[in-house]
Amino acid sequence: LPVAVGERLVYEERPLAGGPARELVLRVNALRRTEIEFGVEPATRSDAPPQRWLQDAFGNLPQRPDVPGWVHWRRLLRPDMGLGTVLAGDIVGSEGQAFGHVRGQVIALGVQTSLGRPFDAAVIELFGDVPRGELSTRLDGVMVIDRKSGVLLQLELKSGKPEFALRRTLVRIEPARPRAG
Repeated sequence: LPVAVGERLVYEERPLAGGPARELVLRVNALRRTEIEFGVEPATRSDAPPQRWLQDAFGNLPQRPDVPGWVHWRRLLRPDMGLGTVLAGDIVGSEGQAFGHVRGQVIALGVQTSLGRPFDAAVIELFGDVPRGELSTRLDGVMVIDRKSGVLLQLELKSGKPEFALRRTLVRIEPARPRAG
C-alpha cells in the first residue's frame, strides 16, 4: 500500500466560493485487509477527544465519521474500477444531515507520483443532486483516489449548496514518528 501505519495524511480543504482553507490531518492507525482506520488530529486544540475516520479498502466511509464538518461518501467506490466503470452511491454533507445521490464514471487511470510515492490513481467524474431546501440542486465534480488503498488524493465538488462546493487536496504525507522509549 502507498501509506503506512503512523503516517500523517494532511489535506487542505477550500470552499469554492472563497474563504479560508482548513486542514484535516489523518494519522494512519491501522491497515486491515478490508479497511483503514485513521485517527483525526485536532487542528487547534490538543485536549480534544480522539476522533476516528474509518473507511473501507475502496475509500467509502460506511458510517458517519466522528469528524464533524467534512463531506464524505457511502457505497460509491468499488474494487474493480477500470476505465469507463460507472459508479453510484450517496454523498453526505458536512453536518451529516443533508445527503444526495451521486453517480460517477472512471474517466482516467494512471500512476501519480506527485507526493513522492506511486499512487494507482483513478480519476472519477461525479454528477448528481443534493438537497437545497424543498428542492434539490445539481452537483458536479471530480475525485481522484488510489485504487489500491482507497486513499483520497483530490476532491472537487461544484454545487449551488455551499457545503457541497469545495476542493479537498492531499497536500503532503508526513512520515511516522519513531516511538519514544
